[in-house]
Amino acid sequence: MQPTPERGPALPNTDVPTLGPRSDELSDQPRTAQAEIGQIRLQHQEEKKPWWQQTAVIISIIGLLLSSGFSVYTALDQIRQRKATALDTHLADIVALRMEDARQSAALASTNLTAYRTWNSVVVVKRAMLVDALLAAVHDLQDDISPTAALAVGYELIQDGRYLEAEKIVTSD
Repeated sequence: MQPTPERGPALPNTDVPTLGPRSDELSDQPRTAQAEIGQIRLQHQEEKKPWWQQTAVIISIIGLLLSSGFSVYTALDQIRQRKATALDTHLADIVALRMEDARQSAALASTNLTAYRTWNSVVVVKRAMLVDALLAAVHDLQDDISPTAALAVGYELIQDGRYLEAEKIVTSD
């Protein structure tokens, strides 16, 4: 060891020889084991808590309740939509019957009076059945229908002379 003029006295070689990747792996094992032991301790402490103090259980229960709530809401909304669709279908059927009646009446009234009377009696019965189905659909919706539908149903009831029912449906809030 000879001193160099610029650096001062030379220091002895203190480099530790490396033992290779296997020694690094061995030195990491105690740290890994300590981390795993810490995790096991946390889990053990978590298991000692009552269920209502365990965060994971509370989150799971809240998620289950939210999911169930949305599922029930969706199912009820779909049922309501089907009932509203049935109401619209009955209204459309009555309008179609009225249009067909006007066309058939115009064609039969001047040419064949017997066919006209037969047609007219069939239309009256069919219309009465459709109006009854329409009222059943309104009651299925618990009288909670749009103002437009209420006016259409009221009009059909007035055509049948069912004034009190028409007033009830048209004026309901």
